[in-house]
Amino acid sequence: MIGLILSITGAAISLVLLIIDKKKDKKRQIILTLATVGFLIFLGQQFLGYFSSKASDEIFKNLDERTKVIKAKTTHIDSTVSVLQILISKLNNTSAEKIGIAVKSLDDLENLHAFDKGNPEAWNQYRNWLATPFKGKKALRFVANNDRHYNYSLILLYLMTDSNNSQLVRNTVRSYQNWSNFPEPNDWSNINSSTPLCELVIFEDSNGNVLGFAKTKEFLLNLNQITDRDEFESALNSSEGDFISYAKNNLTSFYKSAKGKSLEDISKSMIRENISQTVSDIDSERYYLNLSSLFELK
Repeated sequence: MIGLILSITGAAISLVLLIIDKKKDKKRQIILTLATVGFLIFLGQQFLGYFSSKASDEIFKNLDERTKVIKAKTTHIDSTVSVLQILISKLNNTSAEKIGIAVKSLDDLENLHAFDKGNPEAWNQYRNWLATPFKGKKALRFVANNDRHYNYSLILLYLMTDSNNSQLVRNTVRSYQNWSNFPEPNDWSNINSSTPLCELVIFEDSNGNVLGFAKTKEFLLNLNQITDRDEFESALNSSEGDFISYAKNNLTSFYKSAKGKSLEDISKSMIRENISQTVSDIDSERYYLNLSSLFELK
């Protein structure tokens, strides 16, 4: 702004001197003319720079305001990616008016097949069920806080079951002495190296409502970190317990279930509550929903 004022002053002085010059000295007139032209050019540059700066400030101000509005309406999908970042990454060669969020149809989502966690005798049936191919994801289901008798050792044996360790698990569950003493310290190498055929662990309440879920492998690693197994069993089994609170405080693998009557409601709930993945019931079907698969840019 100061440069603009000085250039205007200089141009005005040179122009006035040129007009009132009475000596008709050609050298003097040439110098004053050049000075006037120079100041006018500089003046023009100052004007362009000033108004360009103002226009840029206004553009970035508007962009910043729009960004604030978008940010206010979005939340992080996970620790590194947000809806806003996804939108921005798609802005190249795309007008803002063409950007929108489309919800995929249920036909594109993966539904679940669940097996109720049973006693040692039910493991063979469970293993056969895992070996049966079907479309969708496989899940082991637990009913929390319903006076069940889920046992830490058996839970591990069920969850670790894969194509390569079936014989080892079968031999372990055959007798109480074997599975009740599982796992010994050496057993953790087998547990940690397993590739479970069951992908998810679902936790329900006594009315069949989904409380949340965990990915099987992550849940297994969590169980390895638990120091008080009795506390875990009580939190899961006792009708006086609160498994949700326990899971939030002790199980980093636990994902809270998003609630809603429709896919759109559940999607909004996932964004609002910062839930990247969930298991929910829609139209009497159970689905595993990942936020990144729910939304796509038009």
